[in-house]
Amino acid sequence: MKFVERTATWRRRERRVLLRVSRAAWRLERGGTVVVLGEGRDAMEAALAAGSGMGRAEWTSPTTVRNPDPGAGLSSSLRIGLEAGAARFPDAVAALVLLGVPDTALAGQLSLAAARGDRSAVIFGGAYEIPDVTPGTAGLRSQLAGTARSAGMAVCGAGCMGFVNVCYGLRAIGYIEPDPLPAGPVALITASGSVFSALLRARRGFGFTGVAAAAQ
Repeated sequence: MKFVERTATWRRRERRVLLRVSRAAWRLERGGTVVVLGEGRDAMEAALAAGSGMGRAEWTSPTTVRNPDPGAGLSSSLRIGLEAGAARFPDAVAALVLLGVPDTALAGQLSLAAARGDRSAVIFGGAYEIPDVTPGTAGLRSQLAGTARSAGMAVCGAGCMGFVNVCYGLRAIGYIEPDPLPAGPVALITASGSVFSALLRARRGFGFTGVAAAAQ
């Protein structure tokens, strides 16, 4: 009996994942999206090909690539997805770049994104200026700001928790927060990660258009 209950629970979760991935792929310009398939990949691939849950006659299936070893973790899926995206869309410009790299690599990576023409970035690292401890970080924050201004890039961070655009369904956060968030009229922008996380979990009966923990 327990086995049957667990199987039924897994199938319900699988259907929810199928629907959410299908909707996200449609929102993100459909054919310009790369979806990495792991567990349940046969069902996911079929659902994406059919535009599952969308009810759209003009559905362009996204590019799909299979992770041969899903048990290797999310990092392996991310690597495979990035490689597939670079091969499939070599001249693509990113609307958003997420930078979770050491402070010593931040300036170079943001400059690379700016040179590509990428339009915005979230910087999770603190961008600490401690040259005695971490060589090469003197003036780091000014350098990052200058790069962003020169390229016309919008930047969230450094040292931030990221943001969620609830209306569009875009989650650019590196932390476990409620999903989905309730939609409503409130826009929240805070420098405090604690305030950000507390309000997302408050269950006070209001919803959001967007939320951001911008830090610096």
